[in-house]
Amino acid sequence: MNIVVLVVIIEVCCKCVLTVGNMSVGRREAFEVYRRDYEHNDHTIDSNKRTLKQLTIEAKQLGEQLANSRNKISMSTGFL
Repeated sequence: MNIVVLVVIIEVCCKCVLTVGNMSVGRREAFEVYRRDYEHNDHTIDSNKRTLKQLTIEAKQLGEQLANSRNKISMSTGFL
């Protein structure tokens, strides 16, 4: 990372920290500078987003299966 990029990132981080969504304006700008200067990371970032989305879907499905199994067990124990 060259010194100019570091200076830009520091300047951006020191700007006002108005919160927009979950990320402050300064952080969002610093992230965009990082993303722009390291284009090869775009693929990695997007790949990680897709992986996280898929894992979230799988976790929700497993949670639903668990809830259904618990309900079946509860109903079965009521018959005993």
